[in-house]
Amino acid sequence: MHNQLLLFLIISFVVAGAGAWFHYFYKKTIKKANILLAFLRFLAIFTLLMLFFNPQIETTSIRIEKPVLAVLVDNSSSVQKQQQQIESFIDDLRTNKGIQGKFETSYFKFGASLQELDSLSFTEKVTSIYTPLASLQEVYKNRPAALLLISDGNQTVGSSLDFLPVEKPIYTVITGDTVHYNDVSIHKLNVNKYSYLKNNFPVEAFIYYSGEEGLRTTVSVVHNNKKVYSEPLVMEPGEHSKQVQFKLSSNKVGKQFYTFQIAGLTSEKNTRNNQRRFAVDVIDEQSKIAIITGVMHPDLGMLKRSIETNKQRKVSIIPIQELTANLNSFDLLILYQPNATFKNVFEKIQRAKINYFIITGKATDWAFLNKHQTVFKKNISRVKEAYLPVFNTGYSVFLTEDIGFSELPPVEDTFGKVTVSTSFETVLYQQINTIRTKDPLLFTYRPSEGQKAAVLLGDGVWKWRSFNYQKEQSFLKFDAFLANLIQYLATNADMSRLSVQANSFYNENERIDIAAILTDHNYKFDPNAKLWLAIKARDGRYKKKVPFALASNAYSVVLNDVPVGMYHFTISIEGQFLKKYGKFSVKEFNAEQVFDASNVDVMKDLAIKSKGEFYSLEVASEIMTALLSNNALKPIQKTVTTNTPLIQLKWLLGLLIVLLGTEWFTRKYLGEV
Repeated sequence: MHNQLLLFLIISFVVAGAGAWFHYFYKKTIKKANILLAFLRFLAIFTLLMLFFNPQIETTSIRIEKPVLAVLVDNSSSVQKQQQQIESFIDDLRTNKGIQGKFETSYFKFGASLQELDSLSFTEKVTSIYTPLASLQEVYKNRPAALLLISDGNQTVGSSLDFLPVEKPIYTVITGDTVHYNDVSIHKLNVNKYSYLKNNFPVEAFIYYSGEEGLRTTVSVVHNNKKVYSEPLVMEPGEHSKQVQFKLSSNKVGKQFYTFQIAGLTSEKNTRNNQRRFAVDVIDEQSKIAIITGVMHPDLGMLKRSIETNKQRKVSIIPIQELTANLNSFDLLILYQPNATFKNVFEKIQRAKINYFIITGKATDWAFLNKHQTVFKKNISRVKEAYLPVFNTGYSVFLTEDIGFSELPPVEDTFGKVTVSTSFETVLYQQINTIRTKDPLLFTYRPSEGQKAAVLLGDGVWKWRSFNYQKEQSFLKFDAFLANLIQYLATNADMSRLSVQANSFYNENERIDIAAILTDHNYKFDPNAKLWLAIKARDGRYKKKVPFALASNAYSVVLNDVPVGMYHFTISIEGQFLKKYGKFSVKEFNAEQVFDASNVDVMKDLAIKSKGEFYSLEVASEIMTALLSNNALKPIQKTVTTNTPLIQLKWLLGLLIVLLGTEWFTRKYLGEV
């Protein structure tokens, strides 16, 4: 760059000198005035050429950069009792000359999100500590910095602080009540959303206890102001968690509301976490299902056990040789590995339009199957193949979910390409070894008006249920998946084209997600419709109408800040008469009130892990001494190099105007113009 600048200077000097000499001395009498004019012309041309070449001027400066002290203040309601002490400590930080002299200070408050600190209200109903700490460490990752966290350590939303990446020292100041109280709480409650009339549905509760001595109390369930279940809860000394399982009876059709509760302890300070509401939709549905088979296989017993987990479904396994029952009396026929003896069954299905589910496998007679139904055909082969399932996230005929199909063992069938001659929807695709295909493994279709059918191309499904149990210690996920499929196939009434997914309860300040799936008349997902959600509070004080957004293969809408109360909603489709109705309630809930004491361990762990220090609010002033004595937090000297293009120097343009103007006026004065 220096060589380039030198070359520019030489060229500009020579050209400017030649121009001035030619204009004022070439074949002219040399006068004293010409020397002045030539000098002005030389400077003007030289300046103009330098602006034309526009070299850059490099300047170097030294800057002292202070370390950053980022102060984060918990603005949640759980620390409100110490508002005065917290604000006083913040004022001391702002006015401490040592802190202000050593650090570049920034002040923030947090609850649900991180904000710059202007004032403190201590009204936030949720607390996220992980996100503010992670965000500020990212912001100041290239500067020496320390974080000062003022909080009770109770986080109600966000990732666990155990996984927080620590790159800066975190000084923690604990607020709130640090005295430990005995407390019993409901950590989690698992209940199926649906049950069937006169069926017993399971309830699973996980209970936490923070005391050291033993616990003797009771748990109960209340329905319509009447206690419908009760049992003693006993926890031995040192036992801090317990799983409670029981069943309740479904005796009335419709949405039923229940309250699960734990009787409070005599010494318990916080009883808000001792109860939780839940709802179950009770459906009146009775289905008779026949599994018709020509072979013996473990799949048969598995299918019967899984389907009959719903007490409203009765499954009969009928060998094809013993088939004497009237097939019209069944809501669904499962044809297991059909062969030539199934000829009369297929003819009956076609005449009576009975819903059916075909499961093929190594013993299937594909020559017979290709001939006696026209929907799908397979190239006949003697080679056996193992097929792994791949879940289709875009399946939209009925609501279902991935139960971890990518981890399940393969099913087996003869090798061959399957072609389907009608419209169908794939639930599971085939994967052969590591190759994922777009060929269906499990698919559904409608053979005729009012008739439904499904095909699974492989046997050995009993392994899926066993594997799911090994992984989850429960059959629930697999049974729920199969139940959704069977419910769709066994329902004689036509499936609604509009299905809705919404919870019965939402907590105050919780995001309300409502999803809808709309299909066309061929039961394919319709992405071109415009859906609207209209909600109205029961007391009429809140009304809102919002459009749904298209998200993947569903429509969704998100509502925030919906007040506490009972709500009815209507989902309508613009230009169509199809509508869906529902209801939900928003219950009063302050997550901050779940905790009866500060989380001292979390605040200490943060300080230790980050090489910071831990203090209580009563001695928080000592933290300033610790910060000032931390030699790792020193100002750093930075050398800043700036390259400035010559054309950006405005005074050079002014100089050029002055030089040209002076030359012109001088020549004018001498009478040469």
